[in-house]
Amino acid sequence: MGSVRSPLNWHGGKSHGPVPRDLSIDMNRKMWLLSIKTVLSAKLYEEKLIFMNTAEIPTHKTKFLNSAIEGFGHKWVLFVVPHNVNENFTRAIGNIHNRDYIHPQ
Repeated sequence: MGSVRSPLNWHGGKSHGPVPRDLSIDMNRKMWLLSIKTVLSAKLYEEKLIFMNTAEIPTHKTKFLNSAIEGFGHKWVLFVVPHNVNENFTRAIGNIHNRDYIHPQ
């Protein structure tokens, strides 16, 4: 019978037991950047990409920012903002669902 942990024994090991699987795919940085550029250019072609000069707003109220965003008519909004973003903007966008901001890097 061999070992006590043989799958043939009572309370023995399991033959062909679970195997940890990682299905993520590693991607080169150049390919990743090219895919981001392709997606952004497709959104620009579909007129779903909007450029704004500044991310500064006069107040930190979410109602003010939400009313400004609703005018565009998009369900999901992602802002690409510079590193020196206004604190009012970060406070206002923090409480709005489906709206977020990132830095260009």
